[in-house]
Amino acid sequence: DDVIKGLEYSDLVLEMSKRHPKLTPTERVIIKDLDRTYPEHPYIGSPRGIKALAKVLGAFARHNPTVGYCQGLNFVAGLALIVMATEEAAFWFLAAVCENILPANYHDEHLINAKADSHVIQKLIMKRQGKIAKHLDRYAVPIDSCVLHWFVALFASSLPTHTVVRIWDLLLFRGRILLHEVSYALIVQNRKRILSTKDPGMLFNLMSKLGEKDGAKDLELLRKASALQFPIDGLQVIFEECKEQLQVALQKSQESFKDCKEGSIWKGSNNKPSSELKSRHSEVIDPKAEETLIAQEK
Repeated sequence: DDVIKGLEYSDLVLEMSKRHPKLTPTERVIIKDLDRTYPEHPYIGSPRGIKALAKVLGAFARHNPTVGYCQGLNFVAGLALIVMATEEAAFWFLAAVCENILPANYHDEHLINAKADSHVIQKLIMKRQGKIAKHLDRYAVPIDSCVLHWFVALFASSLPTHTVVRIWDLLLFRGRILLHEVSYALIVQNRKRILSTKDPGMLFNLMSKLGEKDGAKDLELLRKASALQFPIDGLQVIFEECKEQLQVALQKSQESFKDCKEGSIWKGSNNKPSSELKSRHSEVIDPKAEETLIAQEK
């Protein structure tokens, strides 16, 4: 892995061309997402653009095998290809953001760090915007779930392109805290729309798509975000607390899954269905019992 990580972009692409004809699981996922990435864009949606995107994402997966590929990175790489001159520039932008600006393994399998950031926003809204928080809670709309994709795709799948490019400029200058400030400002900027929406489905949809059609307000959004000046140390403390809670929950979930898989719940000691489970569902399992039930209904 260390050897691969030290390779230049051209070397990584060459390594990809030499690989076994059979696609890796990571490459199969990448291929599925290529057609979903800015399909209407004249370059990214073209055969040439799709090939370039596949090369950038494949090279990054080899460069950083711990992360490999995560849905959302396709939009980051796609937009980077649109605004930058070369595939190599897009690749190194992707690598720099994922490895130098975001916490380590931000885009790994479980997305713990990205989820922790989304929980930070939820806590900020609860503390500073109580009316919005109560309204969303009343209709069972979870803030963290609605904003997670903002962090995973760095807003590339959520806001107009020119807005995202301006956010990225500030992200490179100010660091990850800008993502928190933009997320918070985007919710507050849409306060009236949020509070006036009283259908759970429509409210969830609104929260998930905030800002998609508000490109004209991007300068106002960035002004509000930059004016927040959240304390980095304070947010980091909240982030670490959220991360720890998510890790504990993940560990419990994995242990429960392991118990089920090993059969401690569904199977007896001899690796056969337990007598309790078998008797409880005998009416469903036994065809004769089913025939009896049908006869009784008649």
